[in-house]
Amino acid sequence: LRSPDELIAEAVLRDAGGAPDEALACAAAECHLVCAARRRYGRRVALTTAFFLLLSPGMFLAAPTLLPSTFTMLALTVCTASWLDGRHNVALAAATVGTFVSCWPYVAVCFVPVGLDALARRPVHAVIAWCVFLVVVVNAPLVAIDAHYYGTFLYAPWNIVAYNVFNAKAHLYGVEGWQYYLKNCVLNFSVAFPLALPAMCVPVCRGWWLWRRAGEFREKEGKGHSLENDESAAAAAATGKDDEVGGSYTAGKLVLLAAHLMPMYLWGAVMQSRPHKEERFVYVVYPLICFSAAITLDALLEGVTALIDYATSCCGANSSAGVSSSATAAPAASSSISA
Repeated sequence: LRSPDELIAEAVLRDAGGAPDEALACAAAECHLVCAARRRYGRRVALTTAFFLLLSPGMFLAAPTLLPSTFTMLALTVCTASWLDGRHNVALAAATVGTFVSCWPYVAVCFVPVGLDALARRPVHAVIAWCVFLVVVVNAPLVAIDAHYYGTFLYAPWNIVAYNVFNAKAHLYGVEGWQYYLKNCVLNFSVAFPLALPAMCVPVCRGWWLWRRAGEFREKEGKGHSLENDESAAAAAATGKDDEVGGSYTAGKLVLLAAHLMPMYLWGAVMQSRPHKEERFVYVVYPLICFSAAITLDALLEGVTALIDYATSCCGANSSAGVSSSATAAPAASSSISA
């Protein structure tokens, strides 16, 4: 048991020092994410992300909390924002700091997509050299400081992995059912969480649509069609620009969108697999829940807009066909009367 003086000191550190610093850092990271989302996916996605971030009770609770999960949430937010801007070096630096300084090394699973994307888009040797440099620079001070204060050599990230994964002793602190995180996220994010869950369907459905359009064009091309509308369909299928679905997406952009959404699902799978569950464990992906919900809502709005445009064009075509048929019938009626 701790003395009252220690409890007071902890409260003062949290309220007077830790909480405001964490909240300000979280606000800065959220602004970075919203601006990067605007540059990558447009103004509507950015505004919707900001709306969910500002009004979600979960973000209000997680932002000022002085916990490793909040620190990791900040690192993942900065990593995602830098990744959206194409700055892989900054993204990997944030990933390294978030993995080792937080002493939550298993959170590295969230950074696998950005690492694979960096390897695919940058020189492999440069990415590997940069990652090795970051790991050494970040871990050397950690090991030295821990050895000084504990009086012996130890590696804190390994200790927490050994205790929670290999020794599997986390269940001693309580076990919850599979629905625990679902209930908490619905309470903390309201409609944003149900919107975030199917976000991966957006790149999948758009990819299927592009594949279908490309297949239709190839079928027409095989039959010898060379009409102007077929050429426009080919251009739409090749570039991903189609008025019926909205937006401008190529196959490469859809793969990148899926990669941007993947960390939320990876972390959810890891946390859901552990018997011991706490609300703070999902702080890590709270901003990504808001971002994923914005992607889904943007796709829904595009779909509704496309349906309205399609219905309007059909009504216009039918009305113009009716007018032309009436104009054709009028001369025939007058000629029969004169006869």
